[in-house]
Amino acid sequence: MFLSFRERDSRSAKTLFRAAICVAIMFLSLLITGCENYYHYGPYELGYDGQHLLVASCEARNVTTVYVEERGGRRGDRLLIWEASGEARLGARDEMVVGGDNRGLANETVQDADPQPGVRYFISMNREPDRITSALFEIPSDGINEGSWVDPRGSVSTQPCAAKP
Repeated sequence: MFLSFRERDSRSAKTLFRAAICVAIMFLSLLITGCENYYHYGPYELGYDGQHLLVASCEARNVTTVYVEERGGRRGDRLLIWEASGEARLGARDEMVVGGDNRGLANETVQDADPQPGVRYFISMNREPDRITSALFEIPSDGINEGSWVDPRGSVSTQPCAAKP
């Protein structure tokens, strides 16, 4: 019924240790979930002009590197389809042609995109530490039509960044 000081201290230490582990697990879960959302919902939209994928920036930015990866397509799990670098200035809603001639950027890798339903595209620009620099898009189940734009949450519109102010 009565515990010695040593037994009480041992139980308290074990209880504190278990509580610290639970808090750490909850913190890591929130951190990982928050990072994934941050990582996937950047200020970009993905469009299609009938031949090429397009990327629009929904906010003005300087672009020094662009990386576009196709995920889950017929050609494999992950395929780099466009990588470019240089110095380009994009205004809000300005568009770039994936793998095309884009002023200020030199293409390093270019492969044709295969925008079939369910295929995902990961886009990353600049890798800046304090800005969202990437987005993940999925081609809708009914495909992507010429002149359509998809945002990272899956909404489709006829104008790039239509929902952005």
